[in-house]
Amino acid sequence: MDKNKIKIILILLVIILVICTIFIIYSLNKKAEDKTQINIIKKTEPIETTENNIKDVQTYEDYFIVNSAVNKFLTYNSMGNSEAVYALLDKDFIDKNNITKENVLEKLGNIKKTEILINKMDYQEINEFNAKYTIEGFLYNKEQSEYEDKYDENIKREYEDIKLEMLIDKYNGTFSLIPKL
Repeated sequence: MDKNKIKIILILLVIILVICTIFIIYSLNKKAEDKTQINIIKKTEPIETTENNIKDVQTYEDYFIVNSAVNKFLTYNSMGNSEAVYALLDKDFIDKNNITKENVLEKLGNIKKTEILINKMDYQEINEFNAKYTIEGFLYNKEQSEYEDKYDENIKREYEDIKLEMLIDKYNGTFSLIPKL
């Protein structure tokens, strides 16, 4: 073979190798994005739980996932984004309380606080992939320090108590919220 044919073959091999590498990197990034993306639970059957398997949340990962989702809900609510708030709510909760995209903020009391200080968080494993988290805490605006003592009477703050539940589908990477009205 002459040198030109060898060069052409090598160039074609390099091009094919670069294309394959780009495809593999893209596929791996896409899978990573799919795993981290949080969507909304679309339930097809009601979830039943029992009180005997309630556990305190022990991992930082669970805490921060739940905390982030609740703060997203609070941010949408404080901004008046009724469609986004509606999308984060549990379907059964929406049906039970006759909530629509138009009345969701009114039904939830139009919460204006943007952050949560979680006081207590526990969870129930519903099955291998689903869990129900119960969250209790205090709502505050971001300007306030989350480390301030809520019970110090000498410092004026605006805290609101909140209790809600969050259903997480770990298989699909989805969640939905159930505020306790």
